Amino acid sequence: MSGPVPTSTPPPTPVPPFGSPSPFPTSLSTPRPSTNPPRIAAPSAILEDLDTGQVLFAIRPGDSRPVASITKIMTALLVVERLPPSRLVEVGTDAPETPGSSLGLEVGERISALDLLYALLLQSSNDAAVALADAVSGSTQAFVRLMNARAADLRLTDTHFASPNGLDDRGYSSAADLALLTRTAYQSALFGRVVDTKTRDIPAPFGPPRHVQNRNALLWLYSGAVGVKTGFTSAAGNCLIATAARASGRVIAVVLGEADDPFDDAATLLNYGLL
Repeated sequence: MSGPVPTSTPPPTPVPPFGSPSPFPTSLSTPRPSTNPPRIAAPSAILEDLDTGQVLFAIRPGDSRPVASITKIMTALLVVERLPPSRLVEVGTDAPETPGSSLGLEVGERISALDLLYALLLQSSNDAAVALADAVSGSTQAFVRLMNARAADLRLTDTHFASPNGLDDRGYSSAADLALLTRTAYQSALFGRVVDTKTRDIPAPFGPPRHVQNRNALLWLYSGAVGVKTGFTSAAGNCLIATAARASGRVIAVVLGEADDPFDDAATLLNYGLL
């Protein structure tokens, strides 16, 4: 049975110069919403009430696993706690050298913390993560220490970070810890606005603005979806933290280690939580 009927589908991914076909699904395939516990393929998952933290469903929620770019939620939390959105960040030499998904930052470029936050959470830009880490702590090494100190403050006992972007795969977390981390980030209204944004134009030093697109296909495909973040590496598999809000409440689903795309499983969990 299909999930909620979409009003639109994710557009082509804005890869220069002409874009490319969206790598995301254009529809969801989920069971009919039911009060029976959901059946999903993910090896580790949790569903919680976003406001209270009440656990509604879980599969091995305490397993520590690599979480790829889901790491960036901790980076974002520290940014919204410590940097004014209007703060201009001067890009150092290390950010443009960062591999993987990139905003295309240039050495010496001055860009607002807010624009970097959008690049971090929508397009999952690894160079934006490094630039923000440097702006908060002076270096990525110092920022990683801050990430782990904040994790300890939150009692994320199954979590350790090794980079601000998760590209290294040496960091790890659990579904339960990530749900708590994300609920904490949602205490910032700015975080909630950013992760609920589909696209944004970010000024470039020269030429047209850089167009970034959210990789969370549920924003297009699932009625009520409001966030949050995708992640993928070979070691982590496909990971997704998804939130949705309807008249019945707000819920958060964390899906880790999917062999295929995680959107159907996340939607199945959201359906169960929003009955």
